Amino acid sequence: YAAFPGPLVQGIFGAAYADPGRVLPVVGLATTLFAGLNIWLNYALSAERPAFVYALGVVLLGQVMGLFVWHETLLHVALVILAAGLVGNVAGALTTLGRYPAGGQA
Repeated sequence: YAAFPGPLVQGIFGAAYADPGRVLPVVGLATTLFAGLNIWLNYALSAERPAFVYALGVVLLGQVMGLFVWHETLLHVALVILAAGLVGNVAGALTTLGRYPAGGQA
């Protein structure tokens, strides 16, 4: 869908939507990153590492502020969502990995 977003969207939805241009690949990547956030969240909750939950709250506030400030076009909205997904995944790695040895807490 990154190479030919227009024909794909028109083939699925008809003429109801304009050519998505660069928005579709960015939204696709953002969606993938948000799936990663769900995995990090499930892992953090099951491993009883709440730091990621708090970090995710901060990321959410940042995303809302970013959307409030930068929403002129659909591409801007997609880029804000992409940035939030990227920051959230980095926060997931930083707050859940490598803090405890294998087999339990120290």
